[in-house]
Amino acid sequence: MSKTWAAIVKGLDLEWSTVKTLRSTRATRVAEKYGLPAARLILGHEVDSAVTTRHYVPEARHVVDLVDAR
Repeated sequence: MSKTWAAIVKGLDLEWSTVKTLRSTRATRVAEKYGLPAARLILGHEVDSAVTTRHYVPEARHVVDLVDAR
């Protein structure tokens, strides 16, 4: 799969991406919509596995919007 993906993105702005990038993106999107347990399930990780948040789905980050901070 890695060689196939590399051939697909060769010469494109996505050339930096890998199969793990796709796996991580999928897990992140699933976690956003259905929660972390669903992401763990599609990744095949154990319930409460720290691997999911450590390597695939980033922890929620609070972003401060300073547009209205006058």
